[in-house]
Amino acid sequence: MFFAIGVILISCKKDEPIVNNDTKSVIDNIYADNSTELIFNVVNDYGIALLNEKIPEIDSGVIVTITPQYPLDLFPKTMIINYGNGVSCSDGHLRKGKIITVFSNKWSFDSICTNENAQITLNGYYCDNIQHVANIAVNIVGVTSGFPEFSLQSSNSKLVFENGESTLWSTERTIQWIAGYQTLTDKNDDVFLITGNTTGINSDQKGYSSTVTEPLRYDNTCFKGTLTNGVFEVVPQGLSKQVVNFGDGTCDKVATVTVNGISFNITF
Repeated sequence: MFFAIGVILISCKKDEPIVNNDTKSVIDNIYADNSTELIFNVVNDYGIALLNEKIPEIDSGVIVTITPQYPLDLFPKTMIINYGNGVSCSDGHLRKGKIITVFSNKWSFDSICTNENAQITLNGYYCDNIQHVANIAVNIVGVTSGFPEFSLQSSNSKLVFENGESTLWSTERTIQWIAGYQTLTDKNDDVFLITGNTTGINSDQKGYSSTVTEPLRYDNTCFKGTLTNGVFEVVPQGLSKQVVNFGDGTCDKVATVTVNGISFNITF
């Protein structure tokens, strides 16, 4: 994924602050958010479809196995989504390797189902030629204000880029499914709101922390899945706080970063 940085306002006057526009931590935090959400979306879609005997949208070349398959009410079950040596998926991403999930119970929002959680690990998993390493725990919280809600925790998740650089992070977040949950066989209309916080080490091996201050909207109707609005704050090691605003929901993959009152755009 390519990032471009365009400076909107930087003054050379001595009496105005000089902004450090090093956005490495911001960019890597966006990578972390996208990586976590993409994996969650895949597991959520397949879990709902296959554990509830609905018709899933399975991309050609993907092999999904569930053990034990029968009896249907016997849990825990292990679901392996195997992309083999590479599958060009319908959401525009090239994946290979395996996503392995252990479900404690039927993955649904029925009131009769309790203690519904999923433990996700990855085996040789790549998305768009970026290696992903993660241990993710997802719990179904229930239905809040009419919307399905999940809690998610991930520790020591890692991305390894093609140039050999890597970024590491841990996150705790709440995910609310605000659109598309009525059409479970169509993932392209799904929209999620994300809140929470993250700590990480960026690809320059410097630490950072981030907090969502206005819920992030992850919208599958835009570029088949991306952040379209919301705000998070990043505090990079040795730098001033950076406020990242994804805008008003316009499908443009542009965010505004503000540091010490000075703003510039990044394209992600």
